[in-house]
Amino acid sequence: MTDQPPSQPPPPGAHPPGPGQAPGAPYPPAAAPKTSGFAVVSLILGIGGLCTCGVTSLVGLVLGIIALRQVNRSGGALGGRGVAIGGIVASALTLLVGVVLWVAGAAVYYYGDRQVTWFRDLTVHQTLDMTAKALEVYRMDVGHYPTGAEGGLEALVRRPPAVPDDAWHGPYLSEAPVDLWGNPLVYEPPDPTGRDLAAVTYHLWSLGPDGVADTPDDIERQ
Repeated sequence: MTDQPPSQPPPPGAHPPGPGQAPGAPYPPAAAPKTSGFAVVSLILGIGGLCTCGVTSLVGLVLGIIALRQVNRSGGALGGRGVAIGGIVASALTLLVGVVLWVAGAAVYYYGDRQVTWFRDLTVHQTLDMTAKALEVYRMDVGHYPTGAEGGLEALVRRPPAVPDDAWHGPYLSEAPVDLWGNPLVYEPPDPTGRDLAAVTYHLWSLGPDGVADTPDDIERQ
């Protein structure tokens, strides 16, 4: 009788010989472990964070950590460890970039808005100051600030009928003053009741962007 070589145990992960397969025949290769779906999604979301300013990166980071833990605990039954690590790294980097972009955008918006407000107020105050200078010249010529009966600020452009021609040396302005938004400046003449008009002050202000009186955006001459 011919001696038969002793049978060798199957390699780890190999399947036993199927029907009709000789015992000494090579074993088929073991199937590759399935890649973790969380790992794939994590990598996609991490890369996609470049287009979403890091919005998807946080989810990608969480899924990458979950996938890495699942792969490590599966004992080789679940693959995709490298994909999970790549998802974690990509998500962390794009999340950091997203945070920087959001902070930079907020800073630009905040300081840009402050600059616009500063320039707006400066422009309106220049108009208020120009009108105030015209009112002072009118007072020196006529002897008092324009009254409501004299037309208010219109008296700076056209001589009121009640003002003598030799006293009015205008026009003190080429047209009635308006603010940055096209609204006429609001002028409150001095109260003439029992008081010297030449010694009483007036109030001059802009209605601001909303064009409504007595709101927080009104700009008054200081």
